[in-house]
Amino acid sequence: MLDSHTAKDSIRKGITLANRRFTPHERKRADDLITKRLIHIPLIINANVVCSYVSLPDEVDTKKIITALLLQKKTVVVPKVISKSVMSLYKITTLDDLAPGVFHILEPRNTGTIVPISTIDLFIVPGIAFDRQGNRLGRGRGYYDRLLRDIAVPKIGLAYDFQVIAEVPHSSYDVRVTAIVTELKTIKISRGE
Repeated sequence: MLDSHTAKDSIRKGITLANRRFTPHERKRADDLITKRLIHIPLIINANVVCSYVSLPDEVDTKKIITALLLQKKTVVVPKVISKSVMSLYKITTLDDLAPGVFHILEPRNTGTIVPISTIDLFIVPGIAFDRQGNRLGRGRGYYDRLLRDIAVPKIGLAYDFQVIAEVPHSSYDVRVTAIVTELKTIKISRGE
């Protein structure tokens, strides 16, 4: 049996290969379907303050989602990497409030308003892979696990359907999501363990 680190690396490589086979047309269509599905689910409708990651090219396009949330008059908050282990949360009012930052990810400029994590109603989080138990495999830096460790509000993982796999290796410090939204379905995670 593979150790957890090796298993995670293997999953990351497999998902990366599947992602490369995804055509631009398929990706755009999936992004549009995920956006439509996400903005109509009750967790989003009932949230006033939403924190969303800003997507990289191989991730579900959150720029469309952020724009839709702003049009719905939601307060939108985006993380900014401050150090090797810390992210701060900033309110944005337009995508123009973002600029390339650490890891070439769009982040809020330093001119924005810092938002206390306790005021966030819902988090939209990235992942390389998810399973139906809500386990999430990130890029391995642990930013979201540290940020969300003691946060009880809903966390929605966005994924293309091929990123939902049978099992994601996980540890006690890994933060699980409440729901996963793909282009084909919304998976609500049962907490009756």
